[in-house]
Amino acid sequence: MSYDSNLNPVLEKCNNEDLDYLVEFITKTITNSLENDGLYKKYYPDHQKYAGLIASEIRAFGGNTFANVFRGGKGPDYKEIVCDVASKLNAPYKSDWDIVKIEDAIIETVLSQALEKMSDEEKIELLKEIGGKGTHLTGQALTGAFITIFRMGGFKSYQLTVLIVNAILKAVLGHGLSFAGNAMLTKAMSILVGPVGWIITAVWAMIDIAGPATRVTIPAVIYIAMLRKKYNTPVCPHCNQMVTVAAKFCSECGGKLDNANDQAGTDPVADAEFKMLISDTISIPGREQVCTGKINCGTVKVGDIVDVEYQGGISVYKNLTVAGIEKYRDSLDEAVKDDIVSILLRGDSIEKIKANMLITKRGKESE
Repeated sequence: MSYDSNLNPVLEKCNNEDLDYLVEFITKTITNSLENDGLYKKYYPDHQKYAGLIASEIRAFGGNTFANVFRGGKGPDYKEIVCDVASKLNAPYKSDWDIVKIEDAIIETVLSQALEKMSDEEKIELLKEIGGKGTHLTGQALTGAFITIFRMGGFKSYQLTVLIVNAILKAVLGHGLSFAGNAMLTKAMSILVGPVGWIITAVWAMIDIAGPATRVTIPAVIYIAMLRKKYNTPVCPHCNQMVTVAAKFCSECGGKLDNANDQAGTDPVADAEFKMLISDTISIPGREQVCTGKINCGTVKVGDIVDVEYQGGISVYKNLTVAGIEKYRDSLDEAVKDDIVSILLRGDSIEKIKANMLITKRGKESE
């Protein structure tokens, strides 16, 4: 396995759920070598233990068999694959652009082509769902509003990317993203499914529908672009929303972002022995709140004392009691890493706990 600086660092940050979609892209093809590899057989479905192997397999799909032989068994550099996908999708790019700029050009092209197939009414509904402005616009001006939102970066840009990826997954795999890990999926997510599906199908038909490589590289590149945004985009330490890298103030809450840019690619709560990203909440009248999500690391037990904080590491609520744990409606005494659970929290004034906050535990009660 060879290391690619544009690909391996992204996959190394991913949890098993993130990597699961890439593994599914690969293993749905007849010609993949992943399923025969010893690391895959030993650790599946703990994909994190063979993230480098997944990266190598994606690169292998980016080059034909004979070309890979002359590369010493290695596939092309990942950036070369991204450029190839950009060309296939007619996305404007230059080979000397950095990989993020090329990925954005690809996503913007898919978004633009999908919007062209939508009515003004559908565009307005989608714009309302992502909280965008310009619902009074029509035609190309309305399409331009989406492109402006995407280019501004931050949470709404990421949300549009997630909606596109969700549509591509449905077109390629027959199912979309998990709600448990993607709280920003809205009721409008289905609007893009049809248009994006038509685009991807048309691309395959034009290239070579019998060839398996394109069926991996196109969805994989767009999916990895989403993961790069997810893990490298800074968040506001005050309200936990994604912000643009150069921003000085958060567009959502107005908070100052002196340290926001330093958060990209880092984990401000790395010292927590237990972390769970909240994907949804249900309020219970009184002093209780149900939080659903996937456990990122560690173990939690009924009776534990935990905190709730923003991903920027700023505590919102401290010293909350874990009053109950459920998994698929079964009550548990404890839950562990990768479990998708509902946790009942008990404490004072906790009704403001929201999705995308973190439940954390540091081994002792907060002071």
